[in-house]
Amino acid sequence: MFIPSFLEVPCFRFDLGSFRNNCDEAADVRYDISSPAKYVFRITPRTRLTRMRLRLMQLKPGESCVASCRWQDAKELFKEEPLKADEAGTVACEVADISRSMELVIRFGR
Repeated sequence: MFIPSFLEVPCFRFDLGSFRNNCDEAADVRYDISSPAKYVFRITPRTRLTRMRLRLMQLKPGESCVASCRWQDAKELFKEEPLKADEAGTVACEVADISRSMELVIRFGR
């Protein structure tokens, strides 16, 4: 799907850019959230993304997961971060300065 600045659906929200809803950054995103073990997001920027923030919602409070990022044309990870859902069941992951296609995988210990 094409995301112009932000998109919110029941289980996740994307915010693109340095300012909330500034509508000057955009990306194409393909995602697969069908597995309870992992969510996969493939992000192809249409503009240079100064910041991409993904917020997952409807998780169990305190649920742990690991966010792994890699450029789609590379095998090595450039970021891996353990995350834990807050008391509302929300967890946020941020990546700065995205200039080429990347893959973000969220793995759950369910």
